[in-house]
Amino acid sequence: MVLITGNISAEYIHLIKKGETIYNISRRYNISAEKLLEINKIEDPTNLKIGTPLLIPSVYVVEKGDTFYSIAKKHNTTVSHLMEINNLDRDYLLKAGDHLILPQEHNETQSEVQSVALKKEKTDKQTPFWPHHGTRTIKSGKLSGAEIQGEKGDSVVSVTTGQVVWAGPYRGFGKVVLVKSAEGYIYLYGGNDTILVRVGDFVNPGMEIGKLGINPHEDKPILFFSVFKDGKPVDPEKAPRG
Repeated sequence: MVLITGNISAEYIHLIKKGETIYNISRRYNISAEKLLEINKIEDPTNLKIGTPLLIPSVYVVEKGDTFYSIAKKHNTTVSHLMEINNLDRDYLLKAGDHLILPQEHNETQSEVQSVALKKEKTDKQTPFWPHHGTRTIKSGKLSGAEIQGEKGDSVVSVTTGQVVWAGPYRGFGKVVLVKSAEGYIYLYGGNDTILVRVGDFVNPGMEIGKLGINPHEDKPILFFSVFKDGKPVDPEKAPRG
């Protein structure tokens, strides 16, 4: 499920499934396990829970005729920086089909939104709210988060300001929306029947992002809500709002 347009992929979120490890995930995306751990600030790769979101960085698939110089120029970076973030030596011979991690890009709009979010986090002490008003059951163990019961078609709203980094079906979670806050928290809203946002959209607290669907395992409408930071689950009752 790598999202590639042409030969460039945007940042991608991978939800860990049963039986997966950092090492086989790194091989799948042609990224070193060390780089994957570094990007996601994970200290113990043996203690990841099912459903943990991993950030997969922007990747460039090398084409015939490409050089380090042409790639660096195209993506507004330098050859030395490109080689540094990919842990490559100066004598490395670039080949068609190689995967290169690209420097992260930040536009003014995103920086502005993140700045507002940071300020809001410090000054706004409003009462925490939930993505749905239904009865909640807090889950722990292999799958951490909150199950919230409702009715099919109920609104699912964002509890925070952030950017949508995933919006679509994901095995075991129905249709999922992932929102990343400026502080690096990732909020997972699973169990939607309809999704009302797209990857790249910015959302605000209380904004409707989906419509609740039927959980195929329990045959009733259940929203699964969980929060992660640096690859670790966060208590959904204590996770930052706003």
